[in-house]
Amino acid sequence: MTIDLRNLETTWNFHEGGTEETSKKSIRVSTAEAFIEELKILKLLNWKAKYIEIGVCDGTQWSVEILTKGRSIKKYGDNKFPEEWELFCRLIRQLTNRKFQ
Repeated sequence: MTIDLRNLETTWNFHEGGTEETSKKSIRVSTAEAFIEELKILKLLNWKAKYIEIGVCDGTQWSVEILTKGRSIKKYGDNKFPEEWELFCRLIRQLTNRKFQ
């Protein structure tokens, strides 16, 4: 999932069982502004860069990249998630109208 706040669009990449799906969606300026405020509440900038569960060979890998005018924020996980993950997934579902995690 890439959320491009510079160009006001989201790009959804989903890989599972050998199938791949990609879609893009435009977002409004007001939606982007509200999204940024929600990310502040979730303290996304305080998340670690990587969440990895050692010793698990299969499962769920996730990545999020958020592009703003001044920076690119990347977070990644392998069978491990930040504490605010459920709230973040709900926020992504609201933004993209797609199930995330």
